[in-house]
Amino acid sequence: MKVVEDFELLDVSLYAEGLGRLGVPLRGTAETEPLEVPEGTVISVGITFRLGRDIDTVIFEDVRERGGELLGTTRTVLGGFRAGGPYEVRLPPERLPVGRAHCGVYEMTGHFTDGEGRRLAVEHHWMRLTHQSAAPRPRAARHAVGARPAAAGSWHPPAGSPAGAPGGAPAGTPAGAPAGTATGAPAGTATGAPAGTPAASPTGSSGRHGRPAQAG
Repeated sequence: MKVVEDFELLDVSLYAEGLGRLGVPLRGTAETEPLEVPEGTVISVGITFRLGRDIDTVIFEDVRERGGELLGTTRTVLGGFRAGGPYEVRLPPERLPVGRAHCGVYEMTGHFTDGEGRRLAVEHHWMRLTHQSAAPRPRAARHAVGARPAAAGSWHPPAGSPAGAPGGAPAGTPAGAPAGTATGAPAGTATGAPAGTPAASPTGSSGRHGRPAQAG
């Protein structure tokens, strides 16, 4: 029996960050609409197949071309599998390149072979890497006359809170001190009490093999 008859490719999918699963047409041609993926996206290839007999080693080679130019080949040993399935294998994730120079249509060819180099299956698909425009720069907030913008990374009090005081703290409370601390008094001094007088204590306080894909 020929090995090629013992391997049935059932599905190839791209799992893209923020986009979910993108199904790849198994019998796609150059006229097939390419899958569109934004630059810089993290993707992972998922492969599902069934075997007619035990195969000790299944190898997947991913060949990528653009405009007829070979860009690279990635070879991944999927492992050995018993007859049956379907088996689903997810390849390690990778981040797509960023920049207009990398955008365009890529031809992806997947070659499946056994440990002796005999071909099991071949699949082709096309992917269009799209450029993402830069996000609009946020508008600067308007400040009251005489007020200075807060330094980068500084804390911004909520509307209605005194400058320098945590949100909800009484006026005159220094930043970083608990609510109810008098201005100029040590932390823990009750408001309106002489310096050194402790605030009231709270009540009660003191002192790579593939795995079978799930059906459906």
